Amino acid sequence: MVLCLPICPQIHPKCALRVLLPLFAALPAIAQWRQIAVTSAPPVRSGFSLVPDPNGGVLLFGGDANNPAATEWHWSGTEWASVTTPVPRRDGQAAAVHGPSGAVYVFGGVGPGTTLLNDLWRLDGAGWSLVTPPHSPPWLRQMTMAYDARTDAMVLVGRNGTQFETWSFRAGDWALEPQGALPGTGDVQLFADTVRGEVGAFSLESNSLVVHLFHEGAWHAVASAPGITGAGAAAFDSQRGRAVWFAHAVGRPADTFEWDGLRLRPVGTAAAPGVILPGQLAMVQDAARSEVLMVTSVFQVEAWSWAPQPLRATALLMARYAWTRSCGWLSCPAMCRSPVRAIDCRSRATRRRSWRSR
Repeated sequence: MVLCLPICPQIHPKCALRVLLPLFAALPAIAQWRQIAVTSAPPVRSGFSLVPDPNGGVLLFGGDANNPAATEWHWSGTEWASVTTPVPRRDGQAAAVHGPSGAVYVFGGVGPGTTLLNDLWRLDGAGWSLVTPPHSPPWLRQMTMAYDARTDAMVLVGRNGTQFETWSFRAGDWALEPQGALPGTGDVQLFADTVRGEVGAFSLESNSLVVHLFHEGAWHAVASAPGITGAGAAAFDSQRGRAVWFAHAVGRPADTFEWDGLRLRPVGTAAAPGVILPGQLAMVQDAARSEVLMVTSVFQVEAWSWAPQPLRATALLMARYAWTRSCGWLSCPAMCRSPVRAIDCRSRATRRRSWRSR
């Protein structure tokens, strides 16, 4: 008896899948950031956000706060279009979508003339409206926000002085999370895991990228990768059930990581944007096109889509080959269906054909 391997042309399909699926999960992904060609783009800016537009597409919000003529921009998937809003100009704001309603919330930022803002705006299908809760966070730096399905709250993280603190907006009011301090010393990016219904954070801490999960008002570190620097951007890929983080700091190659709910893995990329400074990039899940969209603004505004090209496809093709060349379910005994024990299916099939020819 021998183990059924993918090279066996008579491997049983169930054996093939049981052998190859673990390989499928273990093999690293090779992917690339694909630049999307456009005929025109917004002016260069920094401190902008990307959020899903409740009316479809993606909204590039904020940036270029000191330019009175600046506007927001709508992304259709192929082209940009300028849009105006009643929201005062700003950059460095936090923006995220409220999962059940699809409404977008925008908090704070820096207005013209370095005006510090801590107002809250909401965008839904009817348009923009100013929200005036009884309480509000102070002005915060390096803000990020995401929706927490477990508590039906918008979770806001920002730096107040030297520490990152956490606020939750639910039932029409803000509340500080007393145990919500994050130990991050650099950049923090939140993501809303729509598969597992939780909020996570990519945090730079002492030259390491750390993943935290938010539970019961506190952050819990669950994974880390050493030797990572540079402010980045993050989004949750709902089609693949993974959070994606990207940064390209000076003096380092581009870094792309994925968090699948169990492991934090670097993803080798065949192509990626060049060096990007803080405030020059943002990321979002473009639901209409089922892809992660990243926008960078260095010398010009560029749109990039995350295009995983996993080696796992090889394992799937091998499994398909094994299925089509298999000797059939009835040709193999029960022990061939075990994930760890199998017999030579070709010999079994040969004996069956010999028996039938008598």
